[in-house]
Amino acid sequence: MTNLIEVDVMTESVMKFVKIVIYFSLGIFFICIVILHPNSFQDFFKCINFTVFLAVLFSAFYEKILWRLNPFEKTPKLYRKYIGTIEFNYNGQFGKKNIIVLIKQSLLSVRIRLISDEVISSTITSNIVKENGNYVLYYTYITNPKSRVSDNNPIQYGCCRIVINEPSELIGVYWTSRKTIGDIILHKTTDENETIDYNVNNIQTKQLQLKKWIKNFNRKN
Repeated sequence: MTNLIEVDVMTESVMKFVKIVIYFSLGIFFICIVILHPNSFQDFFKCINFTVFLAVLFSAFYEKILWRLNPFEKTPKLYRKYIGTIEFNYNGQFGKKNIIVLIKQSLLSVRIRLISDEVISSTITSNIVKENGNYVLYYTYITNPKSRVSDNNPIQYGCCRIVINEPSELIGVYWTSRKTIGDIILHKTTDENETIDYNVNNIQTKQLQLKKWIKNFNRKN
């Protein structure tokens, strides 16, 4: 039997992030001392305030954007938008749906919004871990069904496990509080206006509605 070896990637990222901010702060403080040559406690205090100010700005910018440019950062860099399918099994009934997934990722957090023709699900918690050499995204979510399907498809809580061997293609499984289970396959897309046929048996699209969802999602986040 193979033993599961799991490493919390985000915890490692936090530790590296703290070290980077500390080194940055020490560097700024040293430069400030060299340039200003402080002769009093008040001068030292000014250097400290200036260092803290820049450190706060740097840490916020690094956590949101700069970490993606760090060649030594091992956290998988996910794309903003994916299209794909889910294949589900509920009470012995099998089905398939086309979906769009929008992702907001920073160094320390991942937020996922999944959109289908019936529901929109949003992240509650998320974490990236390393299992036996593979990066895996775990996240819990809550669904927000449309009114027309809310009786048959009420609000649910769920969990998803997605393997990130290659960020351009994600494969995983999910399960919900209603005992629905299924598989999920996602492919990256860089076209913000790309839409899909939500109904696998229907060639009509809902592009205007999708654009509205994306616009609202970006505005809120």
